[in-house]
Amino acid sequence: MTFQEKITLIVNLIKHKFDAPRPFAPYTGISLKSEPRLSKKITKHELSQALDYLEFTEQIIQVLRPSKIYKEGRIIEAWEVSKTTGEKILIPQNEEDLLKKFDFLFIIHPYFPNWLNSYQAKLNRKIEDLSEANMQKIHNLVCKFDDKFQLVNSPNITITAQYSQQDSLKFLYDKSILLNFSEKKVGLGEIYEINVVINFERFMPFVEEIKQLYQKTKTKHTETQKVKPSSTNDPDQILYQISFSMNYEVILNDLVILSKPNLDSENAEVFAYLLRNPNKEVLRANIETEINKDIKKDFHKIVDNLGFGKDLKKTFFHISKNTILFRNPITQSQFEKLGIPPLKVIQKPI
Repeated sequence: MTFQEKITLIVNLIKHKFDAPRPFAPYTGISLKSEPRLSKKITKHELSQALDYLEFTEQIIQVLRPSKIYKEGRIIEAWEVSKTTGEKILIPQNEEDLLKKFDFLFIIHPYFPNWLNSYQAKLNRKIEDLSEANMQKIHNLVCKFDDKFQLVNSPNITITAQYSQQDSLKFLYDKSILLNFSEKKVGLGEIYEINVVINFERFMPFVEEIKQLYQKTKTKHTETQKVKPSSTNDPDQILYQISFSMNYEVILNDLVILSKPNLDSENAEVFAYLLRNPNKEVLRANIETEINKDIKKDFHKIVDNLGFGKDLKKTFFHISKNTILFRNPITQSQFEKLGIPPLKVIQKPI
């Protein structure tokens, strides 16, 4: 069983206990000896890990971790110690049998039913129900995993990706496509290193499934692509965004490569600084201090070299002799104020 399947198994048991009369309220207990179906599928250590997940990640239970005080060989006090708050609550002596009767004691928070509805809805989500944009994100991520798997032939895979992939990773984890995952920001711009452990039995069929579904829904792109945002009435909707890849590619909307400046070049270092300091006017002197070198070119020339044509430059930059402002991302309201037609650029394959 995957970890997520074990979580679901325990959640269903907690639901049963929540709905049933609880003679030791507010405490709920689980004993593997009295749950033979559970004990055949999960160990005590795995149960502890699952309860930790439900306490600290989902925050729907509080596990009791007793600390017993003995005197002359008998228990005189038993404390419930919360890992979250460190709070101690005295368990009366007449409830000492709880400490012996169950492997784990916990308190189920009253909002458990609402959480359960959300959890079950998440588990029941189908790939077909995803929006085209979300399907494309998951498709691209899964294909990267598959490509790397073909090379390393191991379930432990590491890749880099544009922007955080947290939502897609959670979806794959909830579907038990992934057994584990982690993500951390690295390098310049919005670049993330992703480490996953794939569930091989489910991963390979899922790769074929999402490729077929994506093939049905994807739109065909011409050599010259109009990067046109979807219509929306939300003034804060992000229309255009620039990123910097691990390969030093300047990319528009995670789709179009504008340029690939040389490593450690003036263009690359100035742009990396601007990407870290968007939406504020900065002085040439401040950039020079940060990158520890004099800037020889004027800002217009640097922006031109980075692949920002006339309309792109007007959209993302405001430039004077000694200052530069880099707007990123661009919202609908910002773009409308600029009075520029939808951006048209030549697409280069990523």
